[in-house]
Amino acid sequence: MGATAPDSVKRLVDHFDQNRKVFLSSDYKEEPLRFEFLNLFFTAPGWDMGRRKRGDPVRRQFIGGRWQFPSL
Repeated sequence: MGATAPDSVKRLVDHFDQNRKVFLSSDYKEEPLRFEFLNLFFTAPGWDMGRRKRGDPVRRQFIGGRWQFPSL
């Protein structure tokens, strides 16, 4: 049995379904897509899309499915 999606992702899917015609239009551009869907989708499991936790990008490591910044 697979994991269930967080409620925030379910709301994004519902929002897309209700407005499918608009979102599939060639007039719907990348920036609103990122703002309305992608950033919210990737922050649901805890990803730092806005780099709010900033760290040294040279020293970061991808551990356990997340970027981590080891201390000195």
